[in-house]
Amino acid sequence: LWAYQNFEPKDIALTCEFGNTSSLLLSIAKQFQEKLDVYFIDTRYHFAETEQFVAELTDIYNLNVIRLVADQSENDIISELGNPPYQNTNACCYAHKIKPLKKILETKKLWITGVQSYQTNNRSDMKILELTEQKVLKLNPLLDFGREETQIYMEINGLKMYQDFSPLLKSQKK
Repeated sequence: LWAYQNFEPKDIALTCEFGNTSSLLLSIAKQFQEKLDVYFIDTRYHFAETEQFVAELTDIYNLNVIRLVADQSENDIISELGNPPYQNTNACCYAHKIKPLKKILETKKLWITGVQSYQTNNRSDMKILELTEQKVLKLNPLLDFGREETQIYMEINGLKMYQDFSPLLKSQKK
């Protein structure tokens, strides 16, 4: 990856949601960096299968997973937003995801994501390389990987998928 040739590892924030196709990004980054620091936004609402997937990929890719959590205690967030706090989606996401991510990005020069344009409609305007409001370069190296390309690449390379850990998603697998 261009990123690891042009930036010091300490200046890079590689974020990973540990979702269905996360091993795609991790496997590619691993080719260029022996020990990966991976920032994981820990909302405190992950399924047990997600935690199992985090552990599995940590072992496979020799990851140093750095959990980003809200500065506020869960009780403070609940008293502010109600219980459960995720009923107020925007405020909950801001407290659990955006604030912790912004805090770490203040110390970085490059942010690497695993977003892909096919995943949601609002990603169609994204670019592979962007400049954030905080003046951090944001690299979306998988942006143009389509659903089919992703599946083929993952199958050929024997990459783990989150759905392999989730009974619900396993039952929906083709």
